[in-house]
Amino acid sequence: MASALLSVAGTASAAQVVFGALAQVAAPAPFRRIADCVAQARHVGAASGSSRPGLWDNAVYPEAVEIMDCLDETHPATNVVVCGAAQLFKTEVGLNFMAHTILDDPCGFIFATSTIGDLREFTGTKFQGMIDDSPELKRRVFGIVEKSAQGSNATSKRFKGGSIAMVTASSSRGLQAKSNRKGWGDEVAEWPLDVGGRGSPVEQMRTRADAQYNAKFLWTSTPKDLPDCKITQMLEAGDYRVRFHQCPQCTDWTDWRFEDLTEIDGNPHLVCRSCGYPIPEGQKNKIRANGKWIKTYKVLDDEGQEDPRNPSPPEIIPDAEIDRWHQRTSAGRDPSFTFNQLISAFKPWSKLMAEGRDAEKGDTAKKKVFSQQKLGRAWNPDTESADADLLHACVGKFTPPRGRIPRWACRLTLAVDVQGNRLEWAAWAWGPNDTGARIDWGEIEGDPTRRAVWSKLDADVIPRKWPSDHLIDLAADGVAIDSGGQEGVTPQVYGFVGRRPGLYAIKGDTGVQPQASYLWRAPKVARAKLAGRTVSTNLYFLANGETKSLIASGLRLSIQAAEEQEFQAGGLYLTAETSLEHVKQLTAEVYTPSARPGGRGTWERKAGQANEQLDLARMAMALNWHQTRVWDAERWQREFIARARPVEAAEAPPMLELMMAQGEAPPAPVVIPLNPGAAPAKPPRRKLTKIGGFFDRS
Repeated sequence: MASALLSVAGTASAAQVVFGALAQVAAPAPFRRIADCVAQARHVGAASGSSRPGLWDNAVYPEAVEIMDCLDETHPATNVVVCGAAQLFKTEVGLNFMAHTILDDPCGFIFATSTIGDLREFTGTKFQGMIDDSPELKRRVFGIVEKSAQGSNATSKRFKGGSIAMVTASSSRGLQAKSNRKGWGDEVAEWPLDVGGRGSPVEQMRTRADAQYNAKFLWTSTPKDLPDCKITQMLEAGDYRVRFHQCPQCTDWTDWRFEDLTEIDGNPHLVCRSCGYPIPEGQKNKIRANGKWIKTYKVLDDEGQEDPRNPSPPEIIPDAEIDRWHQRTSAGRDPSFTFNQLISAFKPWSKLMAEGRDAEKGDTAKKKVFSQQKLGRAWNPDTESADADLLHACVGKFTPPRGRIPRWACRLTLAVDVQGNRLEWAAWAWGPNDTGARIDWGEIEGDPTRRAVWSKLDADVIPRKWPSDHLIDLAADGVAIDSGGQEGVTPQVYGFVGRRPGLYAIKGDTGVQPQASYLWRAPKVARAKLAGRTVSTNLYFLANGETKSLIASGLRLSIQAAEEQEFQAGGLYLTAETSLEHVKQLTAEVYTPSARPGGRGTWERKAGQANEQLDLARMAMALNWHQTRVWDAERWQREFIARARPVEAAEAPPMLELMMAQGEAPPAPVVIPLNPGAAPAKPPRRKLTKIGGFFDRS
């Protein structure tokens, strides 16, 4: 047909144009990097509030290019994590990811954000603004057609070869509606820990792409409060890339930190940590253009020591070594990025410094906002231990006498610490919102390397039951036992715990493990020789810094409750019989902040101060957290009713009434619907004064 047309005079040129156009349309589109694709076709919508609307320009945010390269299908990573300050380029990277999918790599795509209000704002302003202002995208995305499966609608944007489903992270149905090869989770730090009883919404999104060999997911968020900050956990589980910049004076490379800003003759400068040269703000964008992302993750062994075979980079990198560090492998970790507003093309350093001074003078709320929104760091209020004398003056508040369970609690955990010549134990009672009280304690003298002391623990402590005014007598719901640090103890612990239900062998863990999360993950099977035979058990690792911070926070809340004469949910309370020495042990460690951007500090023991009670509290609290981490208010109510004394159980009173006692008030955040036909209460927000998961796998 084509040759016939070409043979007719006057039709050759027209046929060549027609068939040439058809061939061009039929030919597969050439591969374009995301960064190249959006630089040619994606316009930043003026209605989005961007500081620079118009055709996307990679030179404005050179930091975003490597993030987009990690999202390309040629990059081996499945997950890309971006945890950074607000008002930079996190959302723009996500929109670029979407635009490239529509234009060059069509497939099923899911977008999830925290609330329906955020979703409406995103679809109506940011996404639709990008489509309306980008002619090529506008041609590709089908228009909205009411009651039609072919067109787009408010929550599904269709285009040839694929679609983008837009859902909230609180909807299990939306997260699992269909399989998708790509996804973007925005403001992950705001997401709930569990949705629909099916686990983490992050994992639910990932699961729907299990069958896709080339799946890609982008996770973005401004960080929130430790320890429940999911995006910070994902950042630390990844290769933790920090942007390094070269000093124009000494040519060494460092990351830019707010603490390095100073004012000279009324103008802001950033002081090089290597040579002390004050870099004027006028050179900022020129230096930014040549910055490099450096993978700063650490590989730690079980003792918290860094692996010398794959060391993390120094804080100051000589120019001769920057390429080597830039090319460091990720060691199987996903790419993860963090940054602060010092790299903003539009935010003056002088304004950032003024905001920092204002936050420093303000209350905790201002400091928190500045840390999260401006510096891109999760807020960690747990940076000081409770004052021992103040805490001791508050013992006996909101607790019954030693040996009895408070009215606001319905669970018990037992912890056992191994010392050279004895076992120490403590029993803690627990209620909603991780509210706890140490209700009993003791010692068993004897050599922990011998069976006798363990037999006494088994006979006298583990089966013990504790009374209360509102519950049946309760035994411990679980027993956490320190696996020991001295020779001969570990085999005894492994042999004692074995596979017995409710007993957990524990080992301290100073490192952050890959894929850290709040969930108690599969333990390590540990083995040892005991009396000529091999004994084994499941060994759990206790995240040291995280649990110490939680204890410090809970003890400070109990001081606040005593001073204000008002019960505080999340507090950790002590009975009146608690000695000053035990209080000193609970407050035996102090916190030293990390110099690493967004990094966690370390807890160190005060010289000469014992800390056995702190270790016991950490184990007891972490075990309770493991057992109740996904409980909502309704589940707590059922627990109270199931364990209530028979006369009270028959009346089936609501949990709040069960928690009432003379002179005591229940934790205010817990709300129980009194109408049996009412919808179940939403899970209470977990306390914002925690760090990371409690038990990390080796």
